[in-house]
Amino acid sequence: QATPEHPNNTTSSKQPVVYPWMKKIHVSTVNPNYNGAEPKRSRTAYTRQQVLELEKEFHYNRYLTRRRRIEIAHSLVLSERQIKIWFQNRRMKWKKDHRLPNTKVRSSASSGSSSGSTTTSTPGAVASVAAATT
Repeated sequence: QATPEHPNNTTSSKQPVVYPWMKKIHVSTVNPNYNGAEPKRSRTAYTRQQVLELEKEFHYNRYLTRRRRIEIAHSLVLSERQIKIWFQNRRMKWKKDHRLPNTKVRSSASSGSSSGSTTTSTPGAVASVAAATT
């Protein structure tokens, strides 16, 4: 017997209920004019020389000016966009590697830092306590 809440559910068969939002929608059904002309780009494999030059530049300066990005792109035969994204990813890696051992992710640290305790180990709380005492 089908119930109003579960129209596909019957007591005789144990088939799982499949709602419309659970069904896979293909792009061609949404947009019939889409022919798939632009597939997802493959991952860029940088040569050792390119990585070495990018790492040297990152060691010297973590942020690039547009002029420097153009120079690096031309010298390494890469696009400006590839250089920009490499530096973004490298900054995130640097940030992750240089995180202090007792610091937590921003969402969990923000809830505990409002207590006003001077024993918290988050950098923001330590800075605010130091600023308050001067």
